[in-house]
Amino acid sequence: MMKFIMSAFLLCPLRGGYCAPAENSPVKSRTLKEVTELALSQGEDYNVGVVGQSIGLGDANPTKEIYYDQGISPDGFEHVYNVLVKGSKPQGIVWSLTKKTKNGEKEFLEGFEYYLSLDGKLRAASTSRGFRGEVKFTRAALDSKTKDRFRKEMEFWIKDSIGLKWEK
Repeated sequence: MMKFIMSAFLLCPLRGGYCAPAENSPVKSRTLKEVTELALSQGEDYNVGVVGQSIGLGDANPTKEIYYDQGISPDGFEHVYNVLVKGSKPQGIVWSLTKKTKNGEKEFLEGFEYYLSLDGKLRAASTSRGFRGEVKFTRAALDSKTKDRFRKEMEFWIKDSIGLKWEK
């Protein structure tokens, strides 16, 4: 059974076309470690510069990234999973979720950013809001509202995203 589960994760193409196990798959959830391994093995190289700054990580933050586009996400947000890497060793996880809406010629963005340890402990958070190119990031207190939203994002990555289809 475990061999089937891992093959479902490891045989998927990636950004802009990640995939999930087939709809009839018996897989109903996965661990944070499994999602991290998926990102490390199949994710694109990326640098979470501005997002990294917003959660206290500084400028240069190389990662391996996977994501779900806002158009296929049940909550209407783009969900991004970045594994911070130093060399080839994972150092932590950065999540961002962003809702994009058109306002005339401009695109308005609002979102949440989280920095967590590899074992899933929330370390820092921020919120973002503004027109593309003018987005303001604000460090968020790790209060009950932030932790509730963080738990929803954890649920998305370990459970809700499994039945979604990746798109290019």
